[in-house]
Amino acid sequence: MKKTVILLLGIMIAAMLSAKGWMQDAPPSRPAYYQFMVFRLTEDLSLSEEQAERFFPLHRSYQDQKRLIHHKTAMLSKDAYEKKNIDKAGLERYKDQVKQLALEEIELDAAFYVDLEQFLRPEQVLHFIFFDHHFRNELSRELKERYGNDTPGKKHRKK
Repeated sequence: MKKTVILLLGIMIAAMLSAKGWMQDAPPSRPAYYQFMVFRLTEDLSLSEEQAERFFPLHRSYQDQKRLIHHKTAMLSKDAYEKKNIDKAGLERYKDQVKQLALEEIELDAAFYVDLEQFLRPEQVLHFIFFDHHFRNELSRELKERYGNDTPGKKHRKK
């Protein structure tokens, strides 16, 4: 009983620290809407059971790699904003690092599309390429319809 209480207390403390942003430097965990995204990917791409069995393990790895690149970019940004004085050589180093991270992401995307072409039809690959943009726009629209202008987590500017 004591072990269970201690375990639950530990989980609650970790959740509170995470919610307060105390663990900000760690790469973010999967978004809450991930399961919904999986459902929508399956539906929008018209994945067969066999295709889904091949697609989702690859997709998880792809998303993890993209998340790592985005985390590196965020850390670079944080470091850059903390700089008070920077010379031309320092600026060039930052520009090179940003360029390298952007190229890593482009290469990751291109390699993933080639992998998808091995078992998806061309129109499925094309839909996947634009899925993220389409999904986010649709999700935003659905939230606006559900909550009006009071979308959770959004702060409105005074005009």
